[in-house]
Amino acid sequence: MYRAETERKELSKTSASIEDYYRSLEMSLVIGKGDSFSIPRISQLTQKTNQFNLTARRYSEAEVADFCNSDGIDVFHLRLVDRFGDSGIVGVAIIKYSHDEAVIDSFILSCRVLGRGVENAFLNFCCNKMFERGTARIIAQYLPTRKNTQTSDFYARAGFAQTKCSNEEKQFMLNSPKELAKAPEWFKITYG
Repeated sequence: MYRAETERKELSKTSASIEDYYRSLEMSLVIGKGDSFSIPRISQLTQKTNQFNLTARRYSEAEVADFCNSDGIDVFHLRLVDRFGDSGIVGVAIIKYSHDEAVIDSFILSCRVLGRGVENAFLNFCCNKMFERGTARIIAQYLPTRKNTQTSDFYARAGFAQTKCSNEEKQFMLNSPKELAKAPEWFKITYG
């Protein structure tokens, strides 16, 4: 992993722009549904990720397994692969459905993959899956902690409208995939 990160830094020095650098990484997002293999890592991400964890909800492996087995919940996990290697499972989204509404219960990314637009591409993928499922509106929350302040405006920057703001919570809503900010174009996305 350290060698791969060194090679990435060297490549960034020779790129004409940040976008050229991202394209030259040949990045792929590999997105899957929670399963017996991914449950331990998904639980670990909910337990240990602090900076890019919009609600800071912590879940045990048993709770994640229950979510994965529920018809009313989607659990997506994300791997980032580039020309230098596979970062493993570095992202998680837990989405709960009720009638025609979807609530993003948890949206988490490991800090080691931030800064390339991964978070925007993953959010766009998840929102499109929710709308494909027949969702009329998506509700998202930001629950502040001492460590996640950098994510306080993430949903607003992604195209969600803020509907609630207090010291304890910000709430956002999205009514159409057309409202989403455009996802970065330098990712190949594989699902399944």
